[in-house]
Amino acid sequence: MTLGPERSPAPKNTPPSRKKMKTWNEFDGNTLFNRVFTKPIKISTIKLFQITIDNNRPNITFEFDIPEIPDSAPEKWIKMGFNTCRIGLSCNGVKELFLKNIPTQESLTIKIEKIDEYFFNPCRK
Repeated sequence: MTLGPERSPAPKNTPPSRKKMKTWNEFDGNTLFNRVFTKPIKISTIKLFQITIDNNRPNITFEFDIPEIPDSAPEKWIKMGFNTCRIGLSCNGVKELFLKNIPTQESLTIKIEKIDEYFFNPCRK
């Protein structure tokens, strides 16, 4: 899947900027995540919960659980007995999508790479 804003490609003589995303904490706009986890959380396995596709925008949202549990959860969450961390990853400007082996109850390995302003997200068993 290729994600990102619609922009002109970089000049052909400029190599793309590549960065492998190593932790969930690196993403912009995850203030709540960084409050409930006091240490970096490695991007690794997930349990897929739901995929929502909006063809009009185009937007795809992946909802999944990670194996780690917040170490600084709000008291309200603790009292309610929450025992899972569910993440929603919203992908805007999707131009290509390939899904395979859905539905599945197995754990998936997720890897996210940032190339210039785009994110590349190959998921596999």
